[in-house]
Amino acid sequence: MIALERDLVAQALLAGVRVEQRNPMLVLASLHLAALRGHPVLAPIYADARHGLITDHVAAADVVVGALNREPELVRSELHRSTQTNEPGRSAVFQAVIALIAQRGYPSINLVDVGTSAGINLHFDRFPSGEGRRESVDAHLS
Repeated sequence: MIALERDLVAQALLAGVRVEQRNPMLVLASLHLAALRGHPVLAPIYADARHGLITDHVAAADVVVGALNREPELVRSELHRSTQTNEPGRSAVFQAVIALIAQRGYPSINLVDVGTSAGINLHFDRFPSGEGRRESVDAHLS
């Protein structure tokens, strides 16, 4: 993020969109989308990052910023989008971890949600898990 923060191309791309869209996460998401689509430079870097194989983070960031500078259209073409950071699907992770903690005998668990999800992750037990069934951890908690 710091490498992109200082990059003039990334700054110019964000400056060219509506104020409401000027979210640096959108640049990162656009680069990630290009990697997922198989971009020849970005795909290997993102695959290595996903598997914890990057040993030189500065060099990896330089490669990503270099790709952006050579091909700003990778990001420009996606800047009409918006990022979604408060999806309830993330609660599945909480549900599994909290269930495991409860099964190990801890009688209570306190959660504090400090993100932009407006507390939705505090209701992790209200979302389906597994094959669409609802599994409440309440049976394990007193």
